[in-house]
Order: sequence, then structure tokens, then C-alpha cells
Amino acid sequence: EFMNEYLILKNVVNDECPHSPHNLLLTLGSQCGLGAFLTAALLLLLPVAAGAFLMYKRIGTNRDPEISDPVKTDQTEIPIFGFFWGIFAWTLHSMVELNYETPGSFGVAAAVSIMILFQNEIRTLQWGSLPRNKFLSGTAPRIAGILFCMALCAATLIYSGVVIKAEWNYDRLHNRINFRFSDTNHPAPEMEEVRALLEKCDNRSPFPFAEVSAYCVSRGAYHIQDALFYLDKAIERSPERSAYYMRKYRILSVVYGENSPAAQTFLQKARTLSPKNPAYYPDGVTPYGKRSY
Repeated sequence: EFMNEYLILKNVVNDECPHSPHNLLLTLGSQCGLGAFLTAALLLLLPVAAGAFLMYKRIGTNRDPEISDPVKTDQTEIPIFGFFWGIFAWTLHSMVELNYETPGSFGVAAAVSIMILFQNEIRTLQWGSLPRNKFLSGTAPRIAGILFCMALCAATLIYSGVVIKAEWNYDRLHNRINFRFSDTNHPAPEMEEVRALLEKCDNRSPFPFAEVSAYCVSRGAYHIQDALFYLDKAIERSPERSAYYMRKYRILSVVYGENSPAAQTFLQKARTLSPKNPAYYPDGVTPYGKRSY
């Protein structure tokens, strides 16, 4: 998977967001494949292209010849400046930073994109020798569009139920056993309760098992074997996640010593999967140098 290969391919030495290339298109493509990458590229670049076309049509070709100062433009053209440069800046930001996890950012970008695409020059745009409305007129295209939207909504609702259930159960487990979020008025849960919460989580995800492993470590030496057991379960589900091997190295370092062959095996595995992570080397000095930023 690209999300794991990226740790080797990236040119910076750091441990920040190690599994994300900080690029909207590459992030979606690495998680969902080529189809998602191409679809996202179309949705991302179409409003920018439409905005540039509007700028050309309204300002480049329809300017009043009596107006020599480009600042003194018609008031109806001012929103086009905002639409285009706003969506252009948002698109550039999407190429260098994470913003897909901010609903407000995406909501504003979607609203601006819709306003651009519904301008008269875009809605009446000619495609070759046929007007655009010829493609959308008639009963059959409209029914096909409605059925497509219904199928998309149904698939989203059905799949969302599975995701919501998995996230809900993981959140219950996380909040119960993670000391940063657990209720200090209640005693730490016993392993029977933890296992019951774990059974309700999605068995395909490594995160609940890794969470339980960390909880077992916090419980002391008596639960070290449980910690290793659940950490191995997490590794089975995500065998290329370097952080899990680093966790196992730290646990085995306590049991056998940090220079023991058992511990060193997992340290080297973590470094192999994420060779530019300064957290995996003494004083943060990797074979590729120190932290880039």
C-alpha cells in the first residue's frame, strides 16, 4: 500500500503524520485506489478550470473598452475574482496540507464550486456542436441521474452504519481504558470488562487490539504477556505499521533488555518500515540526517 511505502519514499526526515503525503489527491488515491484519485482530481480541478474560464469570459473578452483601469471593473465581476482566487487557493492548500478532515473547509469549497459551475457562461457552455442542455434534456437522462443519486445515497447509508458501529464501539473501549480520557471517579477496568468491550469492536481493525495492548502495559509486569498477545493481533491486521514494531521493541526491552536479540529484531523492523523517523534512532540521527523540520 502506498500509505506504507510513503514512509520510505518521502524526502523529509520527520515523524509527523507519517502515513499521509499531506496531499488530498495522493491521500485519497493511496487509500482508495486509482479510481478515487482520478475522481478526486476531476472534482478538484473542474471548479478551478471553470473559474479561470469565467475570468477570461467576463474580464478578458467582455471588458468595457472605456475602462482602462483593471481595478475599476464592473461590480458584477467582483464575485468572480473571489470565486476563482478562493477556490484556486483552497486547491493549492489541498496539495500541501491536510484539510479533508475539516468539514467546514470542504463545505465552503463545495459551496464556492457550485456557485462557479452554476454561472450562466458555464451552464450554457457548448460542447462541440451540441449545447450542454441537449445532454441533460429528456426523461431517460434525468431518470438515470436520479437513480444514480439514490444508489449513491443508499450505499452511503448502508456502509455508514457499519462504520458508525465500529467507531462507536472503539470509542467506548478507548474512553474506558485510556487514562487520558477515562473517568477518574471510576476504578480502572478489569481485564474481563476490557475483553468484553474488545469483542464488540470491529475484528478487522488493528486499533482496538493496540489500545488494549497499551492498557495491559500500563497495568504492570503481570500483564506483559497479554500486552504482547494483543499487540501481535494488531500486527497481524496491519503488518507494515512501523509503530507497532517499535512498541514491541520497547516492551521486550523491559523484559529482556534493549540490546537483546529479541528486542533488536523488532527495532530493526521498525526502522526498515520507517527509515526516516528520528524517533527510532539515538538522538534523532537517522541514516538520512536529523529532523528536517
